[in-house]
Amino acid sequence: VYLFWWFNTYQWQTAKNIAVLNDVDMSLSLWNTGTGFSSSLVRFHWLLWNYIMCGDSSSNTYNWWPSSRIHIIDKTTLIEDTTLTNFLNPNSVVTTWIQQPDWKYVLVWNFTSIAWVSINRIVRFNSDWTLDTTFNTNVWTGAWWLVNDVKLLSDWKIVLWWVFTTFNSITTQRIVVLNTDWTIASSITSWFNSNINNIDIDWSDNIYCFGIFATYWVDTRNRVCKLSSTLTLDATFNPNCNNAVNKWIIVGNNVYMVWNFTLVWSTTAN
Repeated sequence: VYLFWWFNTYQWQTAKNIAVLNDVDMSLSLWNTGTGFSSSLVRFHWLLWNYIMCGDSSSNTYNWWPSSRIHIIDKTTLIEDTTLTNFLNPNSVVTTWIQQPDWKYVLVWNFTSIAWVSINRIVRFNSDWTLDTTFNTNVWTGAWWLVNDVKLLSDWKIVLWWVFTTFNSITTQRIVVLNTDWTIASSITSWFNSNINNIDIDWSDNIYCFGIFATYWVDTRNRVCKLSSTLTLDATFNPNCNNAVNKWIIVGNNVYMVWNFTLVWSTTAN
């Protein structure tokens, strides 16, 4: 069991922000013998070849060096691959990424340079961490402003969302679907009047959007809406929440959501 985030000790043993526990009794199994991380971790992901990738919202050091927003660490020893960490070297926040079925990695958030290449807020690497040049073809474009997260449709198309209003210089407000070659899928664009906090995707590739928006194109959709994989609005789905929605889970045919609303489907739901 791997623990991470914002702690300095576990069972009185110094283990700064990352530790490995036995899965039977939760006793400490592996911990870093150096200084560990200099600040909290906000993301943690398994990688190919027994490595883990750790991300943070600010520049972070591991055992004092190197300083980076991404660290690549051997999961069996908790020793860092400093060469790879230094190669990635994003110039700003990287806290979200996803691994494709072909082991390629898509990274997003607020960086405009990564792996010594200028690229706006989204990048894809091959499984060996070389830059995927079939995807990163327009290095000076990408997303104009923040990308919160990334998800995949069943055909591996890439869904991005949050604050951005253009992608590759094309207006698409707060959500975009990309082909595997970086182009916008079928020239699909969107127009939310305010931010999408999060999305989820069901087994039919329907995209549920949650946030602080009130309209999608000309249709009123208060804080929640359902789109097809081509970003077409589902006219039958309109919970009409009276305040923001931020967290959710899809279980079967049910959607569970929480945050600051008190009214859904004209029914009190605090």
